[in-house]
Amino acid sequence: MPPIMLQAIIRLMVLIQDPATADGLRSTAPVYLTPEQAAEHSAAAAYAARQYQLDDTLLLSIAYHESRYTDAVTPEPGGKYSCGTMTPVPQAHCSRQAPVEGYLAGAAHLRGWITAERGDLRLALLGYAGGGRLIRACADGPVLTHGVDACHTPAVFLARAAWIRTERRRARARVSS
Repeated sequence: MPPIMLQAIIRLMVLIQDPATADGLRSTAPVYLTPEQAAEHSAAAAYAARQYQLDDTLLLSIAYHESRYTDAVTPEPGGKYSCGTMTPVPQAHCSRQAPVEGYLAGAAHLRGWITAERGDLRLALLGYAGGGRLIRACADGPVLTHGVDACHTPAVFLARAAWIRTERRRARARVSS
């Protein structure tokens, strides 16, 4: 689908989504998201999640971990760069992406890992974070990067996703009371 059409769909989704959806997300990252950005990221993640049968809060969690919800370019080993909101696959060059494009790319990448790992979400999240090399390394024990065990990345992703869901429920409860 052309990027202009995707952006139009996301703008429409922002208008019709429950405001608590964006408010809950923003409460987990107020330094990184304005209310408008939280609404756009919530809608974009929801759209990508529907396309690939994934949990939108998991996509949002990965986006936080990978880029703090920006389309930043991060240098990687081998002269490549991680691009976009979810930084799925290092590339030789990056181009500007709308958040929905980043979420779609990340969702497709995650769905590929879930399929490759026969539905094992923990292994798929390890694959997303560091490829097959990280999956193999974690089978042998901790993988320390800057003093942090990269093998715990799936738990980090899942914990933030749970926190986003909790904050959304709280935001809905505040609105209804």
